[in-house]
Amino acid sequence: MTNATSDPDPGKMGGLNISRLLVVWSLVVVIGLASRTFARAWSPDWMLLYGGDALWAAALYGFLLTLRRRTRPNRMLLITYVISCLVEFSQLYQAPWINQLRHTVPFNFILGQGFLWSDLVAYAIGAGGMWWVDRCWFRMRMVNF
Repeated sequence: MTNATSDPDPGKMGGLNISRLLVVWSLVVVIGLASRTFARAWSPDWMLLYGGDALWAAALYGFLLTLRRRTRPNRMLLITYVISCLVEFSQLYQAPWINQLRHTVPFNFILGQGFLWSDLVAYAIGAGGMWWVDRCWFRMRMVNF
């Protein structure tokens, strides 16, 4: 027996499928690292210039979603894009201590090296792509038969 408080709202999205999220997030991270490390031999120029940044934002979306599973996709998209932009604008700050951090492998991947306006577009594409996957696949409603 169901009542008004236990019936799911038909207008709301289904729950987050964490296993799907983790599979896609892992693929995004692996492809993103590959695009930054040894993809020069086989990647087109546009992938070398923008692919890593788009995949970085997609990976950030997935990472944040694992931490905040109940956050709605539109809000997660906004949070991801704002953080991505803040990291990009932080590259304008060139103090010696942060530049030393940027020359280490993990912080180079996280903080980047130099500010580019085009990276802001790549972040929007990457976060938007993960938003679309989130809405269409991570939160699909399960059909009960």
